Amino acid sequence: MINALKQDCKRLSELPLVELHVEQNDQTVWDRLIYVEEKIATSGNKHDEQLAVVDSRTPRADFPQLIQGYLSPEDKNKDLDKLEPESKRRSIGLYLVLLMDNIPRIEMDVWVDFGFCTCKNQAMEAELGRVYRALIDQCTLYEFYKNYEGKSLEVLIRSKNIANADYLKSSGVVFGNPSKSVYYLKHLLGIGCAFIFIIILIIYRQCRTITTLLILNSIIAGFIVNVMYVYQVISQLTSDGNDKLCILRGFLLQSGCGLLYHTLCVQALYRFFATIPKRQQYLQSKYTITFIVLVQWFISITFNLPILIDGRIKFQVNYRVCQVLMQDLYGFLYLSIWIYFFPLIIIIGIYTRLLIYIKQNPYRLIIHQNIFKRQRQKYEFHIFRHIIILIIILIIMQFPNLLVFFIIQLTDIIISNYIQRICFMSISFGQNITMFICLIDNHQIRKCFKKVIRKVKQC
Repeated sequence: MINALKQDCKRLSELPLVELHVEQNDQTVWDRLIYVEEKIATSGNKHDEQLAVVDSRTPRADFPQLIQGYLSPEDKNKDLDKLEPESKRRSIGLYLVLLMDNIPRIEMDVWVDFGFCTCKNQAMEAELGRVYRALIDQCTLYEFYKNYEGKSLEVLIRSKNIANADYLKSSGVVFGNPSKSVYYLKHLLGIGCAFIFIIILIIYRQCRTITTLLILNSIIAGFIVNVMYVYQVISQLTSDGNDKLCILRGFLLQSGCGLLYHTLCVQALYRFFATIPKRQQYLQSKYTITFIVLVQWFISITFNLPILIDGRIKFQVNYRVCQVLMQDLYGFLYLSIWIYFFPLIIIIGIYTRLLIYIKQNPYRLIIHQNIFKRQRQKYEFHIFRHIIILIIILIIMQFPNLLVFFIIQLTDIIISNYIQRICFMSISFGQNITMFICLIDNHQIRKCFKKVIRKVKQC
């Protein structure tokens, strides 16, 4: 994280600053502020504009010289990325941005960590940057990161009587609270759905059919994925994420994604066997389905081993996670095929074949079955809606990631870290939505779930 900030700050420090005129007697929130217009050349005559804040009391200098004055003697000779605790590294990240006369960009972690995300506009972000810039001149680094750690930066700011802090507070700005994002809470949705599903199966025996057990297979896969995501989030919140288990976490996360999608393929195969009468006798048996599930788990566990052995899972400083880089053509395509395209093609192929069969044999499905089997067949058709929804989710959640990948590979356009984070979020949210659909879209489970809710209300 610190190294990425160094590169950003160094690049920004080389850009020209354009000073706007400010009246000497101006006592509004804009006094002592100088706006700058940064023009960053990307290709040809294309430019991006960005707002930064400059405090005229501090001359522009090389950032290693600036940060050295704030470090304790024992920290001056250490790698900034290895300083402990994490709150100190995050605080130094903000220092690097402010001491180079800038405010954090939206894709930086400090943009969220220190409340810039709560500002209503860039002008308010600039004012918040000025408040922090004034604060670091009046306190030690130890005071700063300890108050950040204790969620009391606002108290420290008020104790220094820094101007315009009240104005920012009244405008809804949050001073330096660690991220409280639903991005971290979404994994609890998937874990909660898994627990509810398992509890219902334990309480109600009538729900223990092959159909629900196959959905349980998907639920278990989703539970594993979400537990790994929670573990990853904890490692990111407590450290920079680049520890001895980082590569293993990346391997398990990617394998878990494939595992979840592969279980949907098994559901599709069972629907195919259950719908066509002549295939019911042996392909729909418990032994056959169990064998297919075991093969699916073996494939899901081993498909990612070549990527791990080849060393393509690498730590990404900007995201503090180990994964295959989008710039890695072979690695990313290999994972996309196994995790996404392979299950998607199988699911679409199976249900296309089923729709063709049903259209060609509209009466055969009813003639060869008694009244009880007709009810079962009607129930089986409801699964089409379930699977179609899952296919749509798979397409939507992966489309941004694939689009960014092809842009990186085929063009010279530089994709910001913020855009790539949106791609990761779409995948993660899609996985949790899949878990939620597995819970509520099954008729038997939904019926039993309503019973549980009624019993809870009666209590």
